[in-house]
Amino acid sequence: MIKTKNISMHYGSSQVLFDINIDIKKAKITSLMGSNGVGKTSFLKLLSGIHTVSSGEFYFDNKNVTKQKSYHIIIVTTTHHNMGNPMK
Repeated sequence: MIKTKNISMHYGSSQVLFDINIDIKKAKITSLMGSNGVGKTSFLKLLSGIHTVSSGEFYFDNKNVTKQKSYHIIIVTTTHHNMGNPMK
């Protein structure tokens, strides 16, 4: 459902994420753990579209959303969630 390929990110001239590759499967519990200052929050902000990728690609449901704006990513994830909701 969420996949990254060689994601890197910079704050100005400082690189904070280096070639991150992750594959998060649908309907699985996944945790992101690490010491303070290793990039957990930066990575989540990147996935939500708040920050932009310096290099690499980010996929949601096999669609490349690397260059999408944050509001589009939120709409896509919300729509996807509601489509699978049996209460609707």
